Amino acid sequence: MNLRDYLLSILAGTVAALTSAVIVLIMIDPVSAGLLALASLYITLGAAAVGLFTIIGTLVRVKRQAAGADVGQAVARSLRQAVIFALLFLISLFLSSRDLLTVWTVLLLIILVTLVEFFFLAGKREA
Repeated sequence: MNLRDYLLSILAGTVAALTSAVIVLIMIDPVSAGLLALASLYITLGAAAVGLFTIIGTLVRVKRQAAGADVGQAVARSLRQAVIFALLFLISLFLSSRDLLTVWTVLLLIILVTLVEFFFLAGKREA
């Protein structure tokens, strides 16, 4: 699969996830909704965030790298960081819904995300 087809398939999944999230938001009252409704909202928003961050990260990396560089490595790194950022987004959204999101929790989340990324980068150098 070439890069164009990969990005188009990720874009299609992202649009589908965003459409599902909008349908969940329109059809379900978040205040009176049960656990299944909230879980479906977070899952669809997470899938959309992963897709969006992957597309943006891949495009930026491919544009910045040299002409003969490995595109697969840029795609893998973009996907990994997209999952990490989407988790950061979803955790922040959940904490905000529970009125637990403060400057200190955001700083702790950013430190945690930074440590996770350093863990992955250190593992790549040893291998």
